Amino acid sequence: MPRAVANDLPDWLEPYLSAVYADRLEAEMEGLNAPAPVDLRVNLLKTDRDGARKALAAENIRAEPTPWSPVGLRLTERAPLSSLAAFKEGLIEVQDEGSQLAALLLGAKPGMRGRRFLRRGRRQDACISRIHEEPRQTRRLRHGRLATRPLRSAAAPRWG
Repeated sequence: MPRAVANDLPDWLEPYLSAVYADRLEAEMEGLNAPAPVDLRVNLLKTDRDGARKALAAENIRAEPTPWSPVGLRLTERAPLSSLAAFKEGLIEVQDEGSQLAALLLGAKPGMRGRRFLRRGRRQDACISRIHEEPRQTRRLRHGRLATRPLRSAAAPRWG
């Protein structure tokens, strides 16, 4: 079987990846083809990590603390989150551990304002504000000017 087929990657990409990974190509592709873990961020305005874990356990969902983030939980198996009471009540939100850590490493303090330039910043805004127990406020670049306004809730519908 061709190496590209065995590793589930396009034929044209195989020579490039082989040059980079050499003998480790199979191990690297196995890791890339594995499903990503599902990480959750605990909403500290509503509960702590143990409380969220107990709420999930009450619905037969097992979650372990994330290795690095003090506000994260990692599901031990995939589950439909949108139907869970813990999700509907806002105790947890889906957010990867790396994004949780990025928000924590900013060292934001209550009363500080953030400035974001990327669309994907909404979840980090939510994480930062909930850690510091205050409504989200950020400054966004709109048509070359800074515009200040509160952000929509993470649960609010998004357009555009």
